[in-house]
Amino acid sequence: MQRAYGPWWKGSQAMWLLCGALAVISLWLRTCFPVHAIADASYDDALFVRGAYALSAHQWLGPFDHLTLAKGMGYPWFIRITGALGLPLKLAEQLLYLAVCGLLASEVAKRTRRPWAGVALFAALAFNPVLWHPELARVIREGIYLSQSLALIVLLGLLLFPAHKRARHRTFVLAASTGLVFGGFWLTREEGVWILPALAVLAVMKLVQQGSLWRRCPAPRAALLPMLAQVLFPMLVVAVFAQVVIQGVKAVNLSRYGVFQSTEFHSPSFTRAYGALARIRHDQPVRYVVFPADARQRAYAVSSAARELQPFLEGDSGRSWQRIGCNQLSLTDCPGILSGWFMWAFRDATALAGHYRSAPDAMAFYDRLTREINEACDQGVIPCNAARDSLKPEWAWQDLQPTLHAAHQVLPVLLGLGDGRIGVDPSYGAPDRIEWFRQMVGPVALPDAKRFELRGWIAGTDPLPMLSLAPKDGTPQPWVLQLLEAPDVEQAFPGMTARRFHLVSSCAPGACRLIARQGTQSSVVDMGTGSLLDTPTVKMHVDTWVDHRTDPVTSRQRRLQHAVRPIAKAYLQVWPFGAAAGAVVLLIATWQWLRRPRPDFMLAVALACVAAVAVRTVLLAYLEATSIPSINVLYASPASPMVIAFPLMAFLIAIRRRKRT
Repeated sequence: MQRAYGPWWKGSQAMWLLCGALAVISLWLRTCFPVHAIADASYDDALFVRGAYALSAHQWLGPFDHLTLAKGMGYPWFIRITGALGLPLKLAEQLLYLAVCGLLASEVAKRTRRPWAGVALFAALAFNPVLWHPELARVIREGIYLSQSLALIVLLGLLLFPAHKRARHRTFVLAASTGLVFGGFWLTREEGVWILPALAVLAVMKLVQQGSLWRRCPAPRAALLPMLAQVLFPMLVVAVFAQVVIQGVKAVNLSRYGVFQSTEFHSPSFTRAYGALARIRHDQPVRYVVFPADARQRAYAVSSAARELQPFLEGDSGRSWQRIGCNQLSLTDCPGILSGWFMWAFRDATALAGHYRSAPDAMAFYDRLTREINEACDQGVIPCNAARDSLKPEWAWQDLQPTLHAAHQVLPVLLGLGDGRIGVDPSYGAPDRIEWFRQMVGPVALPDAKRFELRGWIAGTDPLPMLSLAPKDGTPQPWVLQLLEAPDVEQAFPGMTARRFHLVSSCAPGACRLIARQGTQSSVVDMGTGSLLDTPTVKMHVDTWVDHRTDPVTSRQRRLQHAVRPIAKAYLQVWPFGAAAGAVVLLIATWQWLRRPRPDFMLAVALACVAAVAVRTVLLAYLEATSIPSINVLYASPASPMVIAFPLMAFLIAIRRRKRT
């Protein structure tokens, strides 16, 4: 028999006011983290803004090209809605997050009949330091994805474990809402399957509970279908409404672009083509390289479609993607286009070959490429591995040890809720593009307007040494030099010609050197203050060096960022231990629950959170070991609310069980 819950909120007005105050503080703190606009990120940040502008103009996702259907439209829709409402993007993301946290906290307070428990959970979630990390300041999908992930677990938990008997129409409304959220979640990022094990935990616990009740039922045969319906009916409604959203987007894409798909990364044509190229055997397998030079040559030899891509994969486009990937991994000996970037190099080459005039044309090209490569593989013309039609790397037992090692590296990032860094990096890109961002997403961080001034003097025997600036990395840097008469210096060094100089540059002193040329002789010195050159023929002295760099945020925002830094460090130091203790408590609670299954919303949601954290850990570790660098706060962020929630819920479960005993 379920426990009846009374009006637990009576006498708790102070607690509600406290939660409201915490929400206001959380929102206020988020305002000190403006958007880090990367105006040139045409495959990420700028792509989402572009989609939002197209939606605002009633053009769906805009004119078709190779990026139009590259990523899900969940985030562009969110940007478009917040822009229409006049809400800054980061403030809207925080409002969504706090709404989900408030839903969970209020339900915990209700189930425990302890308002302070809800407040404690809400406070811990509201000041999640991951949201203050520089990576989350970008116009990036994770800004809403973490809220969607937690919302799915909470809503399904409410659906399957109600606090009291719920009217059928209310169950239907809650199930439909859960389905709509699931549809939005699925359209935001492409790896949505990672949340399914967490949702399965909730469903399995409900089935186990129902099975326990069924075994004790005096008429089990008659009760079987009604009991199953209590689980299957709401799950069916969730699935139907999720598909309404997903299939609806596909239908609009079919109408606009001629293909029935949500994104091209979910398209069978693209995934089969990628799989066909990836199955070609390599002479010397190299980590992170899915289509090396020897495999490319084999593909060119047997496929006319592959030969169309050759000028671009072997040309500037391919070299550019190769350089980007290897620079991110700091590889001095670059083995080729790395797998995390090859999918984009492949698509770019297809576009440059002229096959993205329309979506059906692109899919037809991918199908032709797949057919030609697979026929050559199946006939033994070129050596190949087993056929594949997926982007995910194939499992090999030699990947186990690197995956375990990567998991050991992922866990501190996940359980520590980041790496302790908070702040906002300067925006960069053309000023008009940054303004384009600002008009859609609200306040953005200022670009890094670097300006360094050096004042000093230079003297030398005839002729006067010529002064210039040389960046250490060879990248051209603008600089302006002004020379003035220097009679006092000439008086101090008779027989020498002298000038005072005023040099203005965007190159920091540590990144540039000064060059003094006199005839055929050159002297190179690091920038600094004091006497830099003192030879019989050349003397140079820098009196002052002034740094005029622009702070990307205001002084108020900078002060608030400094104020919350201890919070991020506290989470980093404390939360891993709390998570370990919480996991032990949940293990004991689960064993006790299995002995006598009964409705337990808190245990079910806590275990679902643990499952989500575990799956995210395995996913990132496997990708790190086989495909792409994945140990970073951005990729770990979707699991951060669950990392915060489950230790606190475990603590509350322990208190509840102690009271019962």
